[in-house]
Amino acid sequence: MCASAERLNIKVKITTISSKGGWEANTSFKSNYLMHERDLVSGPMLYVDVDAVFHVSPLKYLAGLDCDIAVYYDLGDGHLVSATLFFQDTAAARHLLAEWNRQCIAQPTIWDQEVLQSVIAADQASAHPRYKVAHLPVGFCWIFDREDNLLAPKQRVYIEQLQAARVVHENLRTNGKLFSIRKSKVQRRMDRILEIENILFPNRLDGSL
Repeated sequence: MCASAERLNIKVKITTISSKGGWEANTSFKSNYLMHERDLVSGPMLYVDVDAVFHVSPLKYLAGLDCDIAVYYDLGDGHLVSATLFFQDTAAARHLLAEWNRQCIAQPTIWDQEVLQSVIAADQASAHPRYKVAHLPVGFCWIFDREDNLLAPKQRVYIEQLQAARVVHENLRTNGKLFSIRKSKVQRRMDRILEIENILFPNRLDGSL
């Protein structure tokens, strides 16, 4: 992620966080982290999972949004995907982050993005919504082998998500033994990572990296 951002002159902040004991607990901590980062960072704030790759700078697109939060909803089943999130520097955005964190703490076994989707849905269904929500296009959460993405009208890909969760879930499913008649999602991900690394680091094979 850092190499792809540097290539586009995008400044990033990387934070290493120790494991909280499990997948759900680790993802649920995202709300707490972002709530505190919103108080530390001045101006608009874009969050992407660390396994993301920037293909085109999203900054100009995001600068044109009038919202408190911008999120992507999956083209297939419509669920919110928290791998890419955009927050403006507003009181409403801070309130949303605090509420998301409060509900994640109250529901520690529920995936963070499910909690966030519930918080936003409840607000938008109210008589007087507090949050201004923008919907990001699929190019902000692109998954290279996702059929729904590939069938969508062609558009610019800003951020590709490489889904490190595939490895975690596959290891849990097969007890660490990766096997499949078809090429597994994990193997397809590894192949895609190699393609991207060859673009980002074209000279690595000659020893210059």
